[in-house]
Amino acid sequence: SDYGQALRLKDIQLTEVTGKLDAMNSAERELTEELMQAQRAKEESNILLRQKQSHASKIRRQIAELEGMLAEEESTIKTISRSIISYSKSAGRVEATLKNYQTEHGNLTTARGALEEEKLAIDKNMNNCEAELKSLEAIQRMATGHGEMGP
Repeated sequence: SDYGQALRLKDIQLTEVTGKLDAMNSAERELTEELMQAQRAKEESNILLRQKQSHASKIRRQIAELEGMLAEEESTIKTISRSIISYSKSAGRVEATLKNYQTEHGNLTTARGALEEEKLAIDKNMNNCEAELKSLEAIQRMATGHGEMGP
């Protein structure tokens, strides 16, 4: 009968709609899991970024302290050099002492250069972390956008 045929057609349509709904629910679960993974990755990246920023701040403070020490050492070296030149009666002793202070100054300058290189490496690493964070946020936005789409 027409009623039975219409009923079977509606049953087929219902089965198709149910299948589509199940597929959409499955896709939504997958997107939700991807979103959760992206959120966890973002949180881990934020933690790592804060650690890197903290480490970079410590290095900057150490550099500032060493620069202060270097300035004091340079001032001391200049003062001592002037005193030695003023009061020394032996040109040989003055020259030897001055060479020692110049070596010490060179060592401090070398140490400062190494610290500056380390600071540059940390800044580069921090920039990489910030870029990774932005990428994760973009993934999260994309995942959230898909998760909000209706059937």
